[in-house]
Parts: sequence; structure tokens; C-alpha cells
Amino acid sequence: MPDDLYDNIENEKEENSTITVTNSDDNGPGSLRQSVLNAKSGDTIDFSSAILPAIIYLNGKGIVIDKSLTINGPAEGRLTISCSTTIFYIAIGITVNINNVYLTKSNRAIKSGSATLHLTNCMFYDNTGNDYEGGAAINVGYRGFLSISSCKFFNNKSISGGAIEAPSLCEVKIKDSVFFNNSANSGGAIASSGDVYITDTMFINNSANDNGGALGNDGSITIRGSTFSNNKCTDSGGAIVNYAGRAIIENNTFFDNTASKGGAIWNMMGTINTTNNTFSDNRANDGGALLNDGTAKIAGDKFVNNTAYVCGAIHNNSITNITDAMFNNNGGGMYGGALGNSGNIAIQGSTFSSNKCTGSGGAVANISNIAIITNCTFSGNTAVYGGAIGNYASGIVNIINSTLSNNSADKSGGALVNDGKTLINNSMLISNSAAGDGGALANQGAASVMSGTFTDNSARISGGAIVNYSSGTITGINIIFTDNCALKGRAIANFGINMVPVTNSTLSGNGDSTIFGEIIITDSTVF
Repeated sequence: MPDDLYDNIENEKEENSTITVTNSDDNGPGSLRQSVLNAKSGDTIDFSSAILPAIIYLNGKGIVIDKSLTINGPAEGRLTISCSTTIFYIAIGITVNINNVYLTKSNRAIKSGSATLHLTNCMFYDNTGNDYEGGAAINVGYRGFLSISSCKFFNNKSISGGAIEAPSLCEVKIKDSVFFNNSANSGGAIASSGDVYITDTMFINNSANDNGGALGNDGSITIRGSTFSNNKCTDSGGAIVNYAGRAIIENNTFFDNTASKGGAIWNMMGTINTTNNTFSDNRANDGGALLNDGTAKIAGDKFVNNTAYVCGAIHNNSITNITDAMFNNNGGGMYGGALGNSGNIAIQGSTFSSNKCTGSGGAVANISNIAIITNCTFSGNTAVYGGAIGNYASGIVNIINSTLSNNSADKSGGALVNDGKTLINNSMLISNSAAGDGGALANQGAASVMSGTFTDNSARISGGAIVNYSSGTITGINIIFTDNCALKGRAIANFGINMVPVTNSTLSGNGDSTIFGEIIITDSTVF
């Protein structure tokens, strides 16, 4: 290395110095304000232990930071800074590090330009945003970068993003932090149009009036290993609203969040991927855990004890793909104890147990459009109609390679009630029961059963396995009916105007009244 270049580097290192704040005055020698003025780019500001603990009150005028600096407060919250206006204004194009500082009772604690800001072990509490801009704690600049580590945000309030607002083309990284009791019209804790990455962070008791009790996103957001608890929104998305944005949500917990629509999450015209999350005890009028009006992919998530007036855990109005999910003990009032579909949905390799509703579809209600259910298990679900699945008149349901067992209905369709079009292929319906008709299947639409097994199903009145009502048509091929029970038609009861053809099937152990009504049995065995 040339000697002159080496000397320049050494001189630059020597120029970076530490300036110590020696009093808690607003200005003058030894004050924080004066220390910032005196500092050179790259300097560090710290605080004399002789003045600690200290509260620095800035008398109506914040501090402009226009050079790259590090501000190191003492540990354990022994330094608090307050101002009736903004505390720190961060200029464009610089890098600022702030560590171990508490910022409170300001009209926005930090307003950052297109700068780089790193915050570690800081607390922001009781700040407000009293103008048209959001983010009572931090307003991130356009094209700015913000990193937050081990920080706390309590009781901040703004019009948008109670704690943080991040505009488009900015980047925010948050880890190991806590957002508690922040509030806004939208995005109770955070409102973002930029790129946000959140890891191992807690969102508790945040609230919003319009949408996104904890977080509102119309940019791109990735959340991993975090907890959303007791957040609430008057309208949509008790914890999160994804409005025409992109969201990746992995390995998180959503507990006890509430909203009118989407108790935990509302996805509105956006794309959302959720993987290995737990949604429990969330509540809403519509979609206890998730309301989807965009595109959703759900893989390995658990939905437990969520409730709603309609669709206890999920309501899909658009496009949803669910893989390897678990739905247990969710409750929907009118329909869809676990899930309701008004769009197009594919469900694969998932389990539905002990879900319930007071209308149709104890586990799944297909209100309209198409539901394809493959390699799924339904057990112990209950409803008035369709203990496991209810398919409405404008719906199409395909059930493939699935098992429906021990489901029950107060009236008809212990496992399934069909008013639309249903295909059951290579599936087993076992030990389902109805207090009225159709121990396994009650049909008044168009139903086809291929390579199915109906065993030990029961109905108090008619159709131990299947009942076909007057408006229904049903065909069966390669079906095994065993040990089903009812007063009329222990295996099949047909009250329709059309005959029910059953081909290449076996009917055994169903008793003397195996069939009731006009049923054509060909190439089959009855004993």
C-alpha cells in the first residue's frame, strides 16, 4: 500500500471521535443538541454517567441530524428524550445508529429522509402523529432503510401506522421487538407500502378503526416467528390487512385477534402465502381467522377454536389452495364451521375435526363455485345440515380419496348435504349419523358416487347411507354399502322422480329394508 494512502486512512480513523453529553439541557455547551452540532460525520455521541438517569426535554424544536452519527445511550432505559414536536429529523443520504434511548411524548419521534437508520434497544412510547403523515414513532423516508432490533413500541397513536409508517420503495427490517397498544385508523402498529421483513417480534393489543389492527400492508411483507395477540380492528383484519400487496407469513402465532371481517387476516386483492402458522381463538363476523378476497396459499397451518357468524376459520371469496392444514374445533354460525368457499378452492391432505355450525357444513360450506377436496379426513364435525360438508345449489364439490367418519347432522346429511353438484370418488364414509335423513349423504342436487365405501352410517328416519330427495339425481358405481341403518332404506332411500342407478356394487348387512323407492341395481350383490 502506498504510504500516502495509508496515512490518509489513519488520519480518517483519528478524526472519528466520541463526544460526551455532560448535561440534560435543551441547548448550550455539553447538551445533546450542541453535541450533534459539533460532531463530524462518523462520530459517536455518548452520555456522562454523572447525569444519569436523565430526561432531556427539547423545548418545542427537534434536533436535525445531517451527518452520519452513532448515538449511544446507557443501558436499562436511563436516558429519555421528549419534545412537543419531532425529536430527531434525519437528513437524506446519511447513516445514523441510535442505541439504548427512550423517545416519548413527541409529535413523531423520528422523521427520516432517504437515509439509513439503525435502532437497537430503544423504546418509543406515548408518541402521537398529529398531521396527515403517519408513524407516531418513526416515519421512514422515501427510499430509506430502517433496521430495528430489540426495540419496544408502546402506546403510540397516528392516523396511519400507529408506531411506524413506511412508504413505497423503502426497506424495513424488524427483529426481536415488541409492539404493544399502538393505534391508528389503518395499521395499528405499522402501515407499509415498502418492503418489510419482521422476525421474532410480538404484536399485542394494537388496534385500528378501518383495517389492519396491528399491520396494514400494500407493499411487500415477510413475517416469520412472530406473535400476534389480542389485536383488533373495527372493520377488517384484526391483526393484518394485505391490500393489493404481497405477504409471506411463516411460523407465526395468531391468537385472540378480532375484527368484523377476517379476525386475524384480511387479504384484499393481494397475494398471501401462509406456512406452518397457528391461528387460535380469533373471532369475526365473517372469516374468524382469515378472509380471502385475493390469492391465498395455505400450507401446514393449524386453525383451532376460531369462530365467526359465517365461516369459523376461513372464508374464501377468490382463489385459495390449502395443503396439509389442520382445522379443529372451529365454529361458524350460519355455515362453514371451519371453512366457507364462495370462490375456487383446492384442499389437499388436510384434517377437519370437531368443527361445528348451526346451519350447513360443520367443517366446509361450499356456498358457490368450485371446491376440490383430495386426501382429506373429516371426523367428529357437526351441523344441522351436512355434518362435515354442505354444498349449496350453485356449488360444485369433488371429494377424492378422502375419509368422512363420525360426523353428525341434527337434521339431514350426517357427513354431506348436496344441493348443487357433487362427485365422491374413491372415498370412505364411515359411522356418520343424521337425526333425520341421510346418515352419510343427503342429496337434492346432482350427485355421483364412484368407488366409494359406506359403512355403519345411520339415520333416524330414512336413508341410512344415502337419501335422495325429490329434486335430486344420483348415480352410484362400484360402491360398498355395509351395516348401514335407518327406518326406510337402510342403505339407500329415494324420494326422487328419477330412479337411482347403482352398478357394480355390494350391499351387505344393511338388514331387510336395504333400499326404499325407485332404485335400479345392476351387476351388484345384495345380501
